[in-house]
Amino acid sequence: MIARSFTALVLVLLVHNVLPAQRAERGTDATWSTLFLSPPRRTPDLVRTASGRPGPHYWQQQADYRIEATLDAESGTLSASLRLHYTNNSPEDLPFLWFHLEQNIFRKDSTARLMADAGGGVGERIESETTGIELSHVRARGKDLTYSVHDTLMRVELPKPLRAGGHSVDIEIAWSFRIPDKAALRMGRTDTPDGPIFALAQWFPAVAKFDDIHGWNTLPYLGSGEFYTDFGDYEVEITVPRSHVVASTGTLENPSRVLTSAQREALNKAASSQGTVSIRCANEVALSQGRPEGDGPLTWEFHAKNVRTFAFASSQAFVWDAATASTGTLCQSFYPRSALPLWEEGTRDLRESIEHYSRQWFPYPWPVANNINAFGTGGGGMEYPMIIFNGRCDSSYDLFALVAHEIGHNWFPMVVNTDERRHAWMDEGFNTFINYYPIVERFGSGGSWFDKKDWTRAWIKSTHPMSTAPDRMPAGSLGFLAYDKPAWMMRTLREEVLGTERFDRAFRDYVHAWAMKSPTPDDFMRCMENAAGSDLSWFWQSWIFGAALADVAIEEVNAGDDATEVRVRHQRRFVQPVPWLVELTDGKKLEGTIPVDSFAAGPAVSFSCPVPTKSIRRITLDAQERWPDVQRGNNVRVLAK
Repeated sequence: MIARSFTALVLVLLVHNVLPAQRAERGTDATWSTLFLSPPRRTPDLVRTASGRPGPHYWQQQADYRIEATLDAESGTLSASLRLHYTNNSPEDLPFLWFHLEQNIFRKDSTARLMADAGGGVGERIESETTGIELSHVRARGKDLTYSVHDTLMRVELPKPLRAGGHSVDIEIAWSFRIPDKAALRMGRTDTPDGPIFALAQWFPAVAKFDDIHGWNTLPYLGSGEFYTDFGDYEVEITVPRSHVVASTGTLENPSRVLTSAQREALNKAASSQGTVSIRCANEVALSQGRPEGDGPLTWEFHAKNVRTFAFASSQAFVWDAATASTGTLCQSFYPRSALPLWEEGTRDLRESIEHYSRQWFPYPWPVANNINAFGTGGGGMEYPMIIFNGRCDSSYDLFALVAHEIGHNWFPMVVNTDERRHAWMDEGFNTFINYYPIVERFGSGGSWFDKKDWTRAWIKSTHPMSTAPDRMPAGSLGFLAYDKPAWMMRTLREEVLGTERFDRAFRDYVHAWAMKSPTPDDFMRCMENAAGSDLSWFWQSWIFGAALADVAIEEVNAGDDATEVRVRHQRRFVQPVPWLVELTDGKKLEGTIPVDSFAAGPAVSFSCPVPTKSIRRITLDAQERWPDVQRGNNVRVLAK
C-alpha cells in the first residue's frame, strides 16, 4: 500500500510537469480558429433569452380539436369532420391559416413521389397509392371559406384577419381518404390471420405551426421530416366495427359503452398493479369474443390534453394487456396473436422505460401510454403522444430497445416540442441518447444499437453535417446523421466533457425549461452552456455544424536524453481534448490530457515528457477509446519492444 501510493505520487508529479510544456503550433488552415467561435446565433430577446430559456414574452399558438371519425374496415376508408378552435397568441394578425394534408403524400403526383421518380428522396418507400385527402368542405360559422391545396399543404383564407393577442377562430373541415393498403410512412393497414390492423396517424388536416422563428412552418411532408405542430386539447369520437378494439392518444371516456364488464374489471385491477393484467386474451381473439353483445358499430370517445397531435389504432385482432407504472401511468399493449409469446413482455418494457425516463429526466406528463404492434413484419416503429406503433422483433432485447426508443419520443419531441422537419437530431438523436441508459440498466450493455465500430464505419461514409434537414440528407444517411451521431455526441458530452452530474443538471434544466414549448438548436446550446457553466462552441462546431471526421494522430516524436517531445495533430477539421498514455520500459505509466483549448491556435500541439526516449516503450492517444476516431492506427507509436 505504501509503495503503491509513492509510485502514484511520482506519476502525478510527472504529469504535472508535462502539462505546462505543451506548445501549440499554428497550422496552414487559416480558418481553423473558427472551430472555437460560437455558432451563428439569433439575438436574444424577451421571447427567447440569452440563457436559452423562454422569456417573459414567450408565446405559442393553441390548437384545440373536436373530431368525429368513422372507420369503414370493409372498404378501408376513413371519413371524418373536425372543428378546430385556433387561438392566436402571436403579436401579429393572421389573414390566413396553413394546414398540413399529409395523406396527400400517397398521391401519384406528390412531390415525394416525383422526387423518387427522379432518383432522390424517400418516395421509393411509398408502396401504396391513394387519391390523398378528399375535402368535402372548409367552413367558418357555416360559411364556405376559400382554400387552395399545394401538395401536402392547404392555405385557408379567413373572412377577416385573426387578431393578435389571444383572439380565436373556429374552422370546420370535413374530409375522407382511403387508408394505404400497406403500412408505410408511419401509418396504414397491416393484415393478420385474425383481421387487419389499422394504424391511423397524420390523418387529419392539422393547422401548421406559426412561431416567432419562421412564421408559418410550411415545409412539405416528404417522408423523412416528421411533423411539427402546436399543442392543444383533443376530444375525439371514433366509430368502428363492434368487433374492433381501439387504442389511441388520450384517455377512454366511455368504457361502459365499448368494453365488456370483465374488461372494465380487469382495467380497474391493472390500474393498481405493476404486474401485467390481461384485458382481452388470445383465446377471446381466436373465438371472436371479448366484445360487447349487440349489433352495429361502436363509438369510442377519447380525451387528450396538451398534446401536439392525435393518433389511433383499431383492429378485431388485438390481444390487450395492461399494468400501471410507479408514475401512475396506465401502460397498455395491443398486439395480434401472431406476436406471441414475445409481446407478452411489451407492457413490462413500456412500464420500465417510462419509469426510467421519468426518474432520470422529466416525469411522464400524461395518464396513459399505449404500445401497439401495428406494423407486423415491417419492423421499425413510430411515435405519437401517449401511443407508439411498433413492428416485428425477434428477441427480448430487440423488443425492449424498440419500445424504449419509441416511448422515449414522448419526451423528445412530444414534451420538448422540436421542429422535426428541420432538426431531426434534436428528437431522434436526443431520444437515441436517452435510450442507451435503460437498455444498459436492463441488459448490462448497450448492445448492437450502440456498437462503436459500426458507428465509426458509418461516419467514414458521411459527407454532411448532422444539422442538415432530414429531407435534404443524402440517401441512406438519415440513420447516422439523425440518430447515431447526435446520440454519441450527447454521450460524449455527458461522459467525457462535462461529467454526469454537471451534464444531468444542465440537460434536466433544458427539458424542464422547454417542456410543452418549442426550443430551437440555439436555445438548446445556450441553455446547456449557461446551466453547465462552459463555453462549448468548439464542441457544437465539430459535432453539429461540421462534417469532418474525428482523426487525431501522433505526427512526430522527437527523441532526447532528458525529455521526449510528442507532436499531436488533428488530421481533420474536428477538435476535441486528447488523452495520452506513455508506457515506460520498466512498466510504469504516465498519462494526461491535452485540453481542447490548447488547439485554439492550430490543429497541432506538442507536449514534452520529462523522461528519456530510450525509456519509453509506447505512446498511445486515447488508449481507452473514449473519444471518436476513424483511424486508430495513427494513435499509437511504439518505440521499444
